[in-house]
Amino acid sequence: MKNILLVSIALLLTACSSGTQSASVKELLDNPLFAERYSEDVVLALTELEIQQSPLLEDESTKKYVDRERAAWLKKAKSARTAQREGTSGIWIPVESFARGEVLFLDSQIHLGPGFEVTTTPGLHLYLTSALDPRDEEFPDSTSIDLGAIKSPYGAQSYKAPKAKPGFPLRTIVLWDPKLKQLVAFAQLRE
Repeated sequence: MKNILLVSIALLLTACSSGTQSASVKELLDNPLFAERYSEDVVLALTELEIQQSPLLEDESTKKYVDRERAAWLKKAKSARTAQREGTSGIWIPVESFARGEVLFLDSQIHLGPGFEVTTTPGLHLYLTSALDPRDEEFPDSTSIDLGAIKSPYGAQSYKAPKAKPGFPLRTIVLWDPKLKQLVAFAQLRE
């Protein structure tokens, strides 16, 4: 019975991490947007065992394990939400292509949430800029910082970001293809 529970949880956790091929779940849990969703999904799966009165919970050690894990993952979800409030966040505004999902800038890291999707181009890069709206001026502007090619057009991922230049607050994250000179989407950061 314990094996069935563990296999069920493993399958759920694997499903939650699909979309980002190069990062492990442990690495993705450093992304507060991913950590919140992942933790809440684990709590949901464990709670569902109780709601459905699963025979797995008839074993006292399994029930204690489920209760302990549910409490731990609830705590992780709360911690992820708290971390998100410490950063600045935004949602993608599509310009030339489809884009959706959440963005978080926290502690010199740009985090894309698990719901991130973009119609990709061959040379799509992630930029950080002090321009509020990159459509209002020629992009990339003098404050733009190229963080490199996106890792994947789908799913949670994180990027290291340098500190802002004095007098130029970093306010917007931009998806830009430098080869096509195409503004794909942007997200304005807010507290």
